[in-house]
Amino acid sequence: TQCAETGVVPNWALVKESTGSTLAKQSGSFSGSGTPQYEFGAEASRTLWRVAFDAALYPEESFEQTESFLQPVHQKLKENFNNGENDWYDNALEGCEYVNMIFSSWKNVGFIFSPVYSTLVIQAQSMSRPYQQTLVNAACGLIR
Repeated sequence: TQCAETGVVPNWALVKESTGSTLAKQSGSFSGSGTPQYEFGAEASRTLWRVAFDAALYPEESFEQTESFLQPVHQKLKENFNNGENDWYDNALEGCEYVNMIFSSWKNVGFIFSPVYSTLVIQAQSMSRPYQQTLVNAACGLIR
């Protein structure tokens, strides 16, 4: 249930086993912790951190999956970085049919922005290393 163009995921997803070891989306809705299911929020942001953390610990084993999963997130972070402000635009993250809203003021809430920015520890295919380092430095500067 990841948004293909933007890389975000919903707080919660319903899945079902379709064939032995394959999962498929299941219709329906729920909320496991009071967070809206189709929002990119507190639960969803941790997915990005988990993927980045896995790639940092097991780079060879997870490279291909990590690269394809994080690529759209990296692209959005690259495209929506405001060099003049050394920060990201408020609309840097965008939803899709699976994610109908982004947690409001996500850039100001550590438990949302920290997992998003943590993805920058994995080399992005969409930007040069020096430019990515600029983004890492900016993210570090925003954490107070």
